[in-house]
Amino acid sequence: METVEQSTVKVGQTVSYYDMANPYEEGIIVEIKKKENNNTFLLFGSKSSMEQITHEAVVIYPGSWHKSYVAMNSIKENEYAGHQLHSDMPIKSQEEVDGIVAEYERMQPILQAEREQSAKEKHEAEEKQKEQFKNEYSYLVQVDQSNHSSYAIGAKNIKIELKKAFPSIKFSVTSEGYSMGCSINISWDNGPSRKEVEKFTNKYQEGWFDGMQDLYNYSDQVWTDVFGGAKYVSCDREITEDVATKIAEGFSEYNGHQFTGDLCDTVDPTEPYRDIGRWWDAVWKFVEDKDLTNFVGVEPVDCDCGQWPKDFFKIKEE
Repeated sequence: METVEQSTVKVGQTVSYYDMANPYEEGIIVEIKKKENNNTFLLFGSKSSMEQITHEAVVIYPGSWHKSYVAMNSIKENEYAGHQLHSDMPIKSQEEVDGIVAEYERMQPILQAEREQSAKEKHEAEEKQKEQFKNEYSYLVQVDQSNHSSYAIGAKNIKIELKKAFPSIKFSVTSEGYSMGCSINISWDNGPSRKEVEKFTNKYQEGWFDGMQDLYNYSDQVWTDVFGGAKYVSCDREITEDVATKIAEGFSEYNGHQFTGDLCDTVDPTEPYRDIGRWWDAVWKFVEDKDLTNFVGVEPVDCDCGQWPKDFFKIKEE
């Protein structure tokens, strides 16, 4: 990393910023200030020593008209991301800098009014959507009509929805709260695919975890505000051994691979079937997106080439 000497950074110079979470944007240094609190440090790399922040640059970005306070020793040159100094670009005169500052001050009440109006419109739209949900899904339990936790109410509503959509399937729906979070867990045997079940359950998850930033992001929560939900909602379909065995027997009957009765055995150790793995693996690949609610067996389809067994068989139903 090529860190710029603080003495070479001047008011009027152009600084750009970019990282994985923010688009590229150029700003102008309008002031260089001495850091009042000298107990602040920067750490460059996991094995590098800390550097004290003594000065910071005030940067205004005309594209969005926001202001940032940037540690002088974090400004770099010839780097892919972060704060980059463009020493090859013309330095703004003091008059131009003053003009940028004046325009920034002029834009603040305008931008604030736009943010407030946008927030108001969003709130009104959400309230309207909530009323529509309450009318359309009147058979579900509403958060404001119960003393239970949001995740407990969400779990109850998931069970109501799944029972209505898949009446012949018994679902286990449990919820739990713990430090810094809560979850709802759904499991069932055979029956519909996980993808089909998630059409009903996904809306009960409040957001997602961003591993890049190590934080949880909440999405628009209109549904969960009304009908409850949890930070994490998981679905787990179990393929029972009797169904898996019947599927494996069907593969063996129609395709020449001898099934010994042990689902942990390798399907065929010879080429080109060596990468298929165990009979359990073959069964899972086949049933992943298939509905087993009315399953009675498997039967072959007319296929000359494709992925075995997924493209060579279909579910036989009652």
